[in-house]
Amino acid sequence: SLPCMLLRYLYMECSDQGRQLKNDLNFRYAGVSDLPFMQQQDDEVFEPKTLLKESVERKGIIILEQGDQIAGCGFLTQVVAEYPYCDLGVWVDPAFRRQGYAIQIMLYMMRICHDNGWLPICGCDAENTPSQGLLSKIGFICNFKLLEFDTTNLKLYNE
Repeated sequence: SLPCMLLRYLYMECSDQGRQLKNDLNFRYAGVSDLPFMQQQDDEVFEPKTLLKESVERKGIIILEQGDQIAGCGFLTQVVAEYPYCDLGVWVDPAFRRQGYAIQIMLYMMRICHDNGWLPICGCDAENTPSQGLLSKIGFICNFKLLEFDTTNLKLYNE
């Protein structure tokens, strides 16, 4: 057998876990005025930076505010125009982590998907156990795994 390495998980199914969205949270679509904040963040969910403005213009970024601070962001990305799949991503400011904000952002985006007839999907790196835990908590089920096979020492039958 070929040696392989697990790279990513893909979640394309979500069971209803009965989690409720809190009513006292302030969600809004990101605006152009939020771009400087997002461009200064050093996190891969804000990459590539060149696409942030386009994402803002198409209402693909959700902001969760706590007081006058941005507690987190949600990212909605239509995967392929002909299909209703919408990839969800989330980022929470380090000062607001481990307080349930990521769950609330994801639940809010799942509601947006439901209201628009989109199917929410998510992917995460195999080493990203916090994201795997989050997705499991809100009812996502891992359907697929991306594997990388090492074929450097593969010998073909006709050699």
